[in-house]
Amino acid sequence: MNKIIIVFAFILGLVFVQDGQAQGEEKGKKELKAKAEKGRPNGKAFGNQEITIQTSAQCGMCKERIEKALLLEKGVKQATLNLENKALRIVFNGNQTNAAALRTAIAKTGYDADDVPAVSENYQKLPACCKKDGGH
Repeated sequence: MNKIIIVFAFILGLVFVQDGQAQGEEKGKKELKAKAEKGRPNGKAFGNQEITIQTSAQCGMCKERIEKALLLEKGVKQATLNLENKALRIVFNGNQTNAAALRTAIAKTGYDADDVPAVSENYQKLPACCKKDGGH
C-alpha cells in the first residue's frame, strides 16, 4: 500500500511540475510579444514596407529629381518612378519613416503625391518641362 501511495504522489508531483512549466512558457511568450510590440503604434510590427504613390512627374528630369530626394529621406531603401503611369514605388523602413512623411517629401520637391499637392513655391521653380502643362 505504501508503494502505491508513493507512486501516486510521484505521478501527482510530475503533473504539477509539467503544468507549472507550461504556464511559465505561456507567460514567457506573452512577455516576449509585449516587448516586441512596445513603442509601436497599435501594436503593429514594422520593418521594410512598400508603398506606391501617384505623382505628377512628367519627364526623366522629374524621375531623377524625385528619386534622388526620396533616397535622402531617412529610412528610404529604394525609390523607383515609372514614368508611363507616374507611379512611384518606395521601399522604406517603417521604424524610421511613414507614408505621410514620404508624400510630404515629394510635395516639397514640387510634385503632387497622391492627394498631397505640390508645394507651390517649389513647383514654380521646376523647369517648364517638369510642370503639368509642360507639353508632355
